[in-house]
Amino acid sequence: MEYASAAEYLVDKGDFDIVFLDIEMKAKETDLDGMLLAKNIRGMNGMHQPIIIFVTGFERYVYDAFDVGAFHYLLKPVEESKFAEVFKRAIFLYVERMNVK
Repeated sequence: MEYASAAEYLVDKGDFDIVFLDIEMKAKETDLDGMLLAKNIRGMNGMHQPIIIFVTGFERYVYDAFDVGAFHYLLKPVEESKFAEVFKRAIFLYVERMNVK
């Protein structure tokens, strides 16, 4: 699923296992950016918590990603092999979580 804005994601209330977010995803000035969306997702008690991977061109937010428990932070342009490696590790984490439940 792909969303043009954080607001679209929140309205849909999707139950995703892995979420790829960009920092810059505002459709309008009033929309949340990707980091604020991640904080909203983490603040939704009782909701399934996805694995969050940032894919962005903004290096300066890398430390903020720790605050929202991001799995990884990929800088654009992303090498295909690096993306595949991170995605594979995220899938392994997901499977591990499912086996624990």
